[in-house]
Amino acid sequence: MSVRSFNRRPALIAGVSVRFTHHSVLTGSVAAMALAASTAFAQSITNVGVPTGGTSSTAGAVSGNGSAVASTVSMSSANRWSGGTFTNLGSILGAESYLAEDISNDGGAIAGSAFIVTPEETIRAFRWTQSGGIQNLGTLTGHVASIGNGISGDGNVVTGASFDVDFIPSAFRWAVGGVMQPLGAVAGGTSSEGRRVSANGSVIVGVAGTENGDRAFRWTEEGGMQSLGLLLPGDNGSSAFGVSGDGLVVAGFSGANAVIWVNGVAQSLGMLPGASNAIAYAVNADGSLIGGYSFFAGQSVRATLWSSSLGLVDLNTYLPTLGIDLTGWQLQYTRDISADGTTIVGDGLYNGEFRGWVVTIPSPGAAGVLGLGGLLALKRRRR
Repeated sequence: MSVRSFNRRPALIAGVSVRFTHHSVLTGSVAAMALAASTAFAQSITNVGVPTGGTSSTAGAVSGNGSAVASTVSMSSANRWSGGTFTNLGSILGAESYLAEDISNDGGAIAGSAFIVTPEETIRAFRWTQSGGIQNLGTLTGHVASIGNGISGDGNVVTGASFDVDFIPSAFRWAVGGVMQPLGAVAGGTSSEGRRVSANGSVIVGVAGTENGDRAFRWTEEGGMQSLGLLLPGDNGSSAFGVSGDGLVVAGFSGANAVIWVNGVAQSLGMLPGASNAIAYAVNADGSLIGGYSFFAGQSVRATLWSSSLGLVDLNTYLPTLGIDLTGWQLQYTRDISADGTTIVGDGLYNGEFRGWVVTIPSPGAAGVLGLGGLLALKRRRR
């Protein structure tokens, strides 16, 4: 398979059918309260925009403190975006284009993939830091390519997939000062891809190809790679995309439904009314907020958010109840949520052009007393 034939977000991997595109979640927590804040506070949406010469942008991940975003411009240039300013991550010798996929809690480290064209066509996972620039992470022994998907909150651990000569992927863990290490396999596994990492790098989640279809997995050093199974016995597969800071809550899908696994037990988040299927993609630090998206007929996609108090809501209809003006926007994908839940990022259309977006909401303390405003408005709209 040619490297250039990859679907770049995320990669379409031979042997793993990847659907396109991390405490208790039942408590709701103060982060969920923040979402229902009064319009008297500074809720807003920011268009990430594009630098000079750019045609599109993403907001693929947000730092834990909400200050910086990992952004890919024109599907070819990896950037750190903060306060309206793009910082290009630089280059690896021979690379033509880059994807920025995940960012550390302080915004100082980013993981992604570089598409190299000389001396031969291939892909390499990279880690970028403000102090050290961009670093080629190489491959597993005997492999020919790799992609970087996730970085730990402390910025020291990267995960993704490394590809053998037959282009079959194996999930890896790379840590500062070391080399790529394979994560092993689930029972009956034939391939795997790491997607996201917990705050301290001890838990990795992703998808494993097996003889019976795809399975979401959760990996720890003590337990190895464990399949999270299916929500329902008849589901045609499952996959994981996000994990909470403590590693206890995993987000993904099983069959057609957005799903979270809490301590390994699956819970359905369902999908928006009228949707054909849905994905849970992002988790805040304590697992109380889950971002994702639902698919509709005609290839329409709607960005979603879930909490135990809200249920699953369409951000396109929910955010206006908080006083956020979405004129010109169609929010399609929720990609990440800051640690405290006050910053949500994703991708969508702004006046028909693909752009990253950043939504900010008040601090949990400001939201506590007046938090019912958005919920009540949403309930009135549903009647």
